[in-house]
Amino acid sequence: LPKKGNNMTDTVRLVLADDHEVTRTGFVSLLAGHPEFEVVGQAADGQQAIDLCQELQPDIAILDIRMPVLNGLGAARILQQRMPDLKVVIFTMDDSTDHLEAAISAGAVGYLLKDASRDEVIAG
Repeated sequence: LPKKGNNMTDTVRLVLADDHEVTRTGFVSLLAGHPEFEVVGQAADGQQAIDLCQELQPDIAILDIRMPVLNGLGAARILQQRMPDLKVVIFTMDDSTDHLEAAISAGAVGYLLKDASRDEVIAG
């Protein structure tokens, strides 16, 4: 995950959006014990993610590529228009080049695979 600033005491505030509660819970557990990251909000669809990001002003939004109501790519585009300083990371099981290119085109700064190890997630 992208880091914040050069100061190791800076906490990176995250909003996590995935339509599967077990995935969100697992991701939050994965970050437990790493005080440099704080999940400040969780959403089950892209519209909820947009609403939470506007309300909570996180540093990073982690968006599942496939969600109901509004998918992660659509949410990323809207968030980049409304909150250009927000870093968006697309969260997916699919490592296809097409999805990676679509994520970049939508304004994402990163692409996180759901099968990434804890060390890979923390290291960014």
